[in-house]
Amino acid sequence: MTLPTLGLLTTPDPAPARIGSLLRRLTTWCVVRYSAPDERVAAWFATSPRALGLERVLGGDAPVALWVAGEEQARRLEKTAGVIVVGEDAALLGRLGTPAVLWPDGIDAERCRPVTPFVRARWRRRWGLPERLVWAPDDRAEPPAAEVNRTAFALASAVAATGPNVVEALAWGAPVATDRATAGAVGATDGREVVVAEPVALVRAAARLADDHRLAARLGRAGRRLVERRHDIARPAGVLASRLGLRTEPDDPVGRVAACLDELWTPANADIRLRTEGHALAQAR
Repeated sequence: MTLPTLGLLTTPDPAPARIGSLLRRLTTWCVVRYSAPDERVAAWFATSPRALGLERVLGGDAPVALWVAGEEQARRLEKTAGVIVVGEDAALLGRLGTPAVLWPDGIDAERCRPVTPFVRARWRRRWGLPERLVWAPDDRAEPPAAEVNRTAFALASAVAATGPNVVEALAWGAPVATDRATAGAVGATDGREVVVAEPVALVRAAARLADDHRLAARLGRAGRRLVERRHDIARPAGVLASRLGLRTEPDDPVGRVAACLDELWTPANADIRLRTEGHALAQAR
């Protein structure tokens, strides 16, 4: 099957780094390429209201998505009616009064396959690591520290972390101890998705969590569900692809329900999804 083309319009200035993750995720449904305004494409994506050629594609047959960052760019929207606005500032998008897709400060959950406690323990034994491995990640994002952190998130008995590392650790299914500020920022609750402790006591809290296998397993599952529900960039990417007409709607009723659940950011293991799949199997028989 030939994928539709999403034409990319840019400015001479560097685009925000977050746009890269959005465009990479959209390649699930389309081919993204730099395009001249007179080319025939399925849809357009402009990295700024100042993108070269944007005026020429507005009002055409192909829908247009536009990344907006800051009040100055928002004021330019008066000349760009009918576009789908994309951005990371929820308050700004809410004030615009136009169709918008919020791009979260999230993670591509598909790249972080959750690892169960049993598999973690087996891998630690195979590689000669301690039976109880508590990891306090290096906060530096640059390689090789980031790669070491990702490996540890998939192997550790528990993780003691704050800041952005918490979301990634949860995505890998790791039991996490964090501080109250970080838990609030990621939407986690003490005892439900994470263990909350004072910053100076995080490693001790993670060590106790590592010894409580039942609690660690429960928090690992709940933390992964939290990431899927609130931080997975696949969901807003799917919403944007649908609004741009790049994501074809399923013909069958069950598929349409599943697509609606995707747009509502319904967790993959939600009861309504299981009932929908069960209904489809019953109908197939």
